[in-house]
Amino acid sequence: MPDFPWNNNFDNNTVDRTEPAPDANRSVEPETVPAAANDVTEPVAEENTKAAKTARRKPSRKTSDFPHLDASAYEKIKEMLDMLSDSRTASVAKTLCETNKSDAATLLALLTETKNRKKIEKFAKFTNELDNAQPSDLKMRLAFAFMEDKSLSKTLFAVLNAAEPERGFGRATGDAMKDVTAIAEHWGDGVDLGIVEKLKI
Repeated sequence: MPDFPWNNNFDNNTVDRTEPAPDANRSVEPETVPAAANDVTEPVAEENTKAAKTARRKPSRKTSDFPHLDASAYEKIKEMLDMLSDSRTASVAKTLCETNKSDAATLLALLTETKNRKKIEKFAKFTNELDNAQPSDLKMRLAFAFMEDKSLSKTLFAVLNAAEPERGFGRATGDAMKDVTAIAEHWGDGVDLGIVEKLKI
């Protein structure tokens, strides 16, 4: 290479290739992380809500046909066992409970069933209205009752025959006026249906 005078200005050894030192006064900021990355929300509230709903669940209760009985009710049951030993009382109870069982314990159990208790309570209210009724008044009450409840005449005939079998009331025909006439003809001085009231529990 020719030795030109200006080559001396480009001597490779004169070039400063060192990197500049960092400025001591320059502050280095820490690396920032987006707020969304740090915000980690756990589904705690939803789990707590489900747990609370589960804890509030209550076991289902089974209903019983037997009512809650206090001391006076137990005394009545003892009296009823004695009453049900009577053949006519047992016959009326069998009719109202629609059973062929005759022993006092079984009849008493049937009398405590919800459907039978409601049936006897309703029927006792009806028979109480017939107590000491005069023949003309009796016909009117029976006619209205039979027209309102078609099955009532059948039940009444069955109870009358169970309580007073010697009267010979017969059977219900389904004709309200015929049934009223048949009962009135055999009613006489009246029929003691107070036994129905005694069967209420």
